[in-house]
Amino acid sequence: MAVACALAACAPDLPVGPPHPADAQVAGFDGALTDRADAAADAGDAAAAAGDTAAAAGDTAAAAGDVAAAADAGADGTGGTDATAAVDTGPAPKSCPPYFVLVAVNGGAVCAPDAPVWGIAPLSPITLTDNGDGTVTDSLTRLQWQRVPSADLGDWWAAQGYCDDLVLAGHDDWRLPTDAELQTTIDAVRVDTAVAAPFPAPAQDDAWYSAVTGYPWANGPFIVRSDGSEGPKWPGTDVAAARCVRALQPWTAPSAPRWQIGKNAGTVRDTWTQRTWQRVPANGELSWPDAQSYCAALPLDGGGWRLPDVRELSSFVGRTLHPQVEPLAFAPAGDAYYYWSVTPAATYPGAMWGVRTVNQPFTDPLKTDGWQNSARCVR
Repeated sequence: MAVACALAACAPDLPVGPPHPADAQVAGFDGALTDRADAAADAGDAAAAAGDTAAAAGDTAAAAGDVAAAADAGADGTGGTDATAAVDTGPAPKSCPPYFVLVAVNGGAVCAPDAPVWGIAPLSPITLTDNGDGTVTDSLTRLQWQRVPSADLGDWWAAQGYCDDLVLAGHDDWRLPTDAELQTTIDAVRVDTAVAAPFPAPAQDDAWYSAVTGYPWANGPFIVRSDGSEGPKWPGTDVAAARCVRALQPWTAPSAPRWQIGKNAGTVRDTWTQRTWQRVPANGELSWPDAQSYCAALPLDGGGWRLPDVRELSSFVGRTLHPQVEPLAFAPAGDAYYYWSVTPAATYPGAMWGVRTVNQPFTDPLKTDGWQNSARCVR
């Protein structure tokens, strides 16, 4: 396990390989991470204050509803409530903590996580429950999903409008999911389709919009496809639908720093997922068998390293960051576009899932026959 410490007090006592050009940026990382954590804490305090305001507004709205119901009952002898009526949640936030994004809902906006604040989901989801009312609940992420998605929609704006208008199972606070949320509906090891049960398998290859937009040169939102791949949607490609979601219990950014630089500054621990990562990836690109051997033999900080699975690998990629690998915690992979995972791409025989971290993040099947990519080890 990595031990967090001030970089000045960390004496290198284990080999970490040849120097990496990014090592010159190590100085000051602790302070920068602390600043990032302070900013997240401030955002959390602001969110808490907004929550208090929303609660007060909700109490006021409830009282107004009681008065209106009483008036209706007195006028015509009837009463009742609208199960889908929107609750006033107060002013929408203008910005979100790191790894959270603004998502439109009910004419306003909320901060939703686009990184696994819930931890690493299993490759084959086991926390999904079909509620029998057209929805699926995930006990890990605390999300409720629309079980059957929309038909294919013309564009991202149409998808946003579809979720905003959706009334399902007595709720009208549906929204587009973030990319990280949408990935939890994927079964990374299922052969016939990557769509997790109890969601119905699509009749053909399909894709679903996320609420996260790509970079200007990507010119489109991120989508997750029924084969398990994901990335920005390019104009004129990938007809996509909407699978809407609502939060049963909204997530807030943890007050503790997400990243902790470890002993010798060669490791970094993700406090959200409880994984420790090699900060500087392998020098050069490796075949898939060599990448596995490299991680197994890595002596860094006592060893015990392995090649990550695809859920772990995508967990440190920030789709709203530029560069997409957190520069305060990781050194880049040079010119390498993709990292290897240890997870077979079941829908593509002879391929393993890989994650790209340059220009735009992608999760794609990578052939093991002759292809070479970078390796970043985990434990």
